[in-house]
Amino acid sequence: MKTEHNCFRHPTRQALSFCHSCGKYFCSDCLVESGEFYYCKDETCQNELRQEKVRAPSEPDEQTSRVSLFRRVAELRTLIWPQITDADSAKKASKQGYWACAFIVGLILLSFLSHGGLSYLFAVLVFMIIGWGVYKMNRFAAVAGILLYLFAIWIAISLKAKPSPFGLDAIICLMFVNSVRGTLEYHKYRKETGSR
Repeated sequence: MKTEHNCFRHPTRQALSFCHSCGKYFCSDCLVESGEFYYCKDETCQNELRQEKVRAPSEPDEQTSRVSLFRRVAELRTLIWPQITDADSAKKASKQGYWACAFIVGLILLSFLSHGGLSYLFAVLVFMIIGWGVYKMNRFAAVAGILLYLFAIWIAISLKAKPSPFGLDAIICLMFVNSVRGTLEYHKYRKETGSR
């Protein structure tokens, strides 16, 4: 079973890896990637990093490429399912619902321009209000966003409309789920700290 470590400098953040020089665990903000190893930003460790760069070959080897790939996969995982450890990370996760609303508003406006109809403008207004509510960290708006979007998908399926490309519906739903997670956790952390 893998042991989870927290960052030495930021105890509320999950560590990405450990420093090759000092052995302490750090988050991605505190580490510098060099080849197959990570180094923290401590002066002693940075000196060792400079020495390694002098010794390192100029062409990346297979191991270095694998480490870079794993780091990119970890960054993608964080984008898809952000880790929420405090009020700030909860706010960041909830903003996905805001951007989902902005994207939906853009698509609806394109449909309005090509087809016309007041129902499109009503849908734009509703998703703008939901996006604003999510931006303001409103739990009701986040939940309403995902429910309304799922309802729209259900209507599209029942009307046998053409499916969205590239799994766009799944991506937007995931953004709304992260928005719900973020707003709920944000209010939980704010309540624990006693601030408004």
